[in-house]
Amino acid sequence: MIQTIDEVRRIAADWGYNLAPADMVQNENNAQLLVDYCLSQFGVITAGGLTQAYNALRAKLDLVSQPKKPTQVEIAAKLEAKMRRDFAESIKPQSVTGRQNFNDQKAAKEKTEALAKEFSSINSQIEYEISGYTAGHPSGVTDYSRTESGRAALRGVRDGYDRRSIEGASAALSAVRAAKNEL
Repeated sequence: MIQTIDEVRRIAADWGYNLAPADMVQNENNAQLLVDYCLSQFGVITAGGLTQAYNALRAKLDLVSQPKKPTQVEIAAKLEAKMRRDFAESIKPQSVTGRQNFNDQKAAKEKTEALAKEFSSINSQIEYEISGYTAGHPSGVTDYSRTESGRAALRGVRDGYDRRSIEGASAALSAVRAAKNEL
């Protein structure tokens, strides 16, 4: 049986992608060793033959080096050092000012988050007031041109205020609601 070079490349690529062991480095040296073994033993290149060649030539192949496992002494030394650090941390005096600073930081963070949420809520209410405005036609249907001109007027009122602060956004919300009632 004669194999073409394209067929051998396809088989080798498929084996390398799907079946090759993860610890084998895929390089020219390993490829040559595996192919030579398959040709000398089987006369053809097959996925099964490549796997058998890997198992037979494992000592000669370039493999990915495995990380060194720590010894029991190294593990014990590391755990003892951690234990000593934890003990030193536990007997360190707990200062009242340190805890108070932590509580102050936590309160400041919660206040900032609450203000951001309130600011976002006010801006959402402004947009809701504007988008909720509709103008009716005497026939009982929505008059879209009057609705859009009314919304444009409300957007103009909204844009007349500096909405970068909660106070400015609140003032804009009040003005939009007042203008909406007048329309």
